[in-house]
Amino acid sequence: MFKCIVCGAVFEQSETVCPVCGVGPENFEIIQQEKEEFISSPAKQQIYLIIGGGPAAVYAAEAIRERDQNSGICILTEEKYLPYNRPILTKKPTAPPETILMHKKEWYDQKNICVLTEKKVTKISPELHEIIVGDNEKYHYDKLIYATGAHCFIPDIQNNGLYGVFAIRGIEDINAIASFPNSDIEDAAIIGGGVLGLEAAWMLKKSGIKNITVLEASERIMPRQLDRESSEELCKIASQKGINIITSAEIEKINGTQAAEGITLKDGKFVPARIIIISCGIRANLSLAKECGLETGKGVKVNSHCQTSNPEIFACGDCAEFDGKNYGLWAQALAMGKTAGACAAGDNVTFEFSNYPLTFSGMDTMLYAIGDCMSNPEEKYTVERPNPHTKIFRNSDGKLCGAVLTGNITGASSIKLEI
Repeated sequence: MFKCIVCGAVFEQSETVCPVCGVGPENFEIIQQEKEEFISSPAKQQIYLIIGGGPAAVYAAEAIRERDQNSGICILTEEKYLPYNRPILTKKPTAPPETILMHKKEWYDQKNICVLTEKKVTKISPELHEIIVGDNEKYHYDKLIYATGAHCFIPDIQNNGLYGVFAIRGIEDINAIASFPNSDIEDAAIIGGGVLGLEAAWMLKKSGIKNITVLEASERIMPRQLDRESSEELCKIASQKGINIITSAEIEKINGTQAAEGITLKDGKFVPARIIIISCGIRANLSLAKECGLETGKGVKVNSHCQTSNPEIFACGDCAEFDGKNYGLWAQALAMGKTAGACAAGDNVTFEFSNYPLTFSGMDTMLYAIGDCMSNPEEKYTVERPNPHTKIFRNSDGKLCGAVLTGNITGASSIKLEI
C-alpha cells in the first residue's frame, strides 16, 4: 500500500497519482498495514443507516462491514454521484466524475453496502428509529451515522448572489464554473486566501484567465498555519505565476447589476472581476441534528467514540465536533468515520485529534506545514534549516513543535513532532 505524504490518503500501489490530491509518486511512501483486531458486533442483524456521501460516510460503512458481515448498511447521499474525492476538484477540475470516485460501484456491491444517490433526508425521528427522505419516504434504522458534511460559508457581502459568483464544494459547482462563458474574460477574483482559495486561483489561471486577484482579510495568508516568512514566500511564488494577493482586504461590495463586474474594497480600491469565487471556509450541516434534539456547537458534539448525545446516533467528519474542535480536514474525516463505524458495530475504538498537516499543491510548487509554526507571539522559538526547503521550529523547551516544507516536501514523513 502507498500513503500520500501530502494529504495522508492510503491506496493501492497500482496508482500512479494520488486519487485524493493528485500529486505524483515522488510524494508516496510504502506502508505496511497492520492487521487490526476487531471486536465483532452481536449476532443479531441490524440496520445501519449513514446520512451523507463523503469520506467519513464511506469509511464508517467499511468499518461496520469489517466487524459485522450480515447486517444491512445503507449510505444515503443528496448528490447524484457515488462518493468521490472532493479535495481533487480544484486540482483536476476537468476530470470526469467516474475517475475521481472513492470506490467504483463494484466495491460497494462486493461489500454488500447499499448506496442511494439523490436522497435528501428531511427528518430524523430518534424515538421511532427512522429517517424520512423527501416528503414521506421512511427508512428504519437500529444505528444511525450522521455524516452530512459541511457547506461553504458565504459572508454577508452585498451582491454575493450575482451571476458569475461561485463557491466550490462539489462536482456541480465545478460544472457551473466550467459552463460559464469565459472566453473573453480577463479578470477574476478569489475571496479567501486559504489552501482552497489559492488552488481555485491557480485553477482559473491555468484555464487562461489573465488577471487573478486573491483577497485575504488577514494581514497575511494562513497566519495560523504558517510563519510570516513562509507566508511571504508563498505570496512571492503566487506573484511570479501572475496571481496577485491583497492582504488586509476588507470588502465593501461586489459590483454589478445582474452579473459580477468586480469588487470594491472599503479603502476604495476596485478589483475588476467577472468571475468571483468565494472561499471563506465551511460550516457544518446541522439542521437535521438540531431538529431531532442532538447536542450541537460548531458541529454535532460527540464523545471519543463519535457517539452523539443520543446513544443510537453517531456523527463523524466535517459535521462533527469533538473536544470543541473540528478542522474540516480529509484525514480527520477518515479517522472519525472509522471510529464511528467501529463503535456503531459494537467495537471499543477511540478517536483522538492528531496534528493534521496543511498541504498545498499548485502554482508549480508544494507546501507542507504541521504543528506550531511560530503562531504564539509570547513563545520564544528557534528555527533550524536542515536544507533549503525545510524549516524546523522548536519551542522554548527545545521540543520540535512545527515544520514548514516548501517546494520539495519529500522529507515530510520523517518529521516527528515532540508536543
